[in-house]
Amino acid sequence: GRLGQMWPMVNGVAMANPGKIAWCLGSDGAQMEGNDSEAARLAVAQGINVKLVIDDNNVTIAGHPQDYFPGYDLEKTLGGHGMATGVCNGEDIDALFAQMKMACTTSGPVAVIAKRKMCPGIEGVEGECQGHDAIAVAKAVTYLEKKGHTDAVSYLQGPAKQAQKDPQKEYLGTKGSKVGANRGVFGESICEILREMSPEDRKAKVMCIDSDLEGSTGLKAIHKEFPDIFIQSGIMERANFQAAAGFGMDKNKQAIFSTFTAFLEMCVSEITMGRLNYSNVLCHFSHSGVDDMADNTCHYGF
Repeated sequence: GRLGQMWPMVNGVAMANPGKIAWCLGSDGAQMEGNDSEAARLAVAQGINVKLVIDDNNVTIAGHPQDYFPGYDLEKTLGGHGMATGVCNGEDIDALFAQMKMACTTSGPVAVIAKRKMCPGIEGVEGECQGHDAIAVAKAVTYLEKKGHTDAVSYLQGPAKQAQKDPQKEYLGTKGSKVGANRGVFGESICEILREMSPEDRKAKVMCIDSDLEGSTGLKAIHKEFPDIFIQSGIMERANFQAAAGFGMDKNKQAIFSTFTAFLEMCVSEITMGRLNYSNVLCHFSHSGVDDMADNTCHYGF
């Protein structure tokens, strides 16, 4: 399931199977979603025998939570809901085992918070946002060579480079070899408009808020050129949209919001509230899954 969606369901699985332990694997990114706070309150109130193992790696797609959310602390947050928690180094197997054993032998909801770096041991990627995507070949080769995986290195430097490319050389509506991405054009177009405003006017009238997807939805260009109007927020689309809608309730102000089309359905009620209040919010929902390079047509489909 997408971030924040599984814990509430695992609560139900545990309630349907009394006498058994239900486990839910999650992350510090998933815990930003409001669903998880609601799930925590229910789990504690009902004494649901659910156990969480949370990968607390301080890395999301567009940044580090401790940087853009100072004060974000899973132990304090979950403890505030009344949950028992255990914190350990997730790369220390003995320490991790001890905390999971504690969770198993403790009645009711328990969260094991495993603090660790993303992609441990991979030079240039460890603890960085790049670990969220495919690892660059050069960095992969360095790592694999150190591990002695010569066959894998040979494949990456040989047959993998010869992988079949798109046989279609040109598509209708394109000119030459340069093809722009919709998401990129969106951000660039907004920047063109913003350049026409004075710095004072722009700061007073425009706010752009991101849900940890600025590089994926085109907002990165706005962040780079106009950081004073850009809000780097986390994985909490509903709250971010409503902040945009609140800003845009003033008829002289304009908010900008974007996320993946897959997350659009989570904001339907909030969008209705924005519409009823005549809020000025320009929304960009990318990756609808209906064209090439749009994350295919699985759960990202429109």
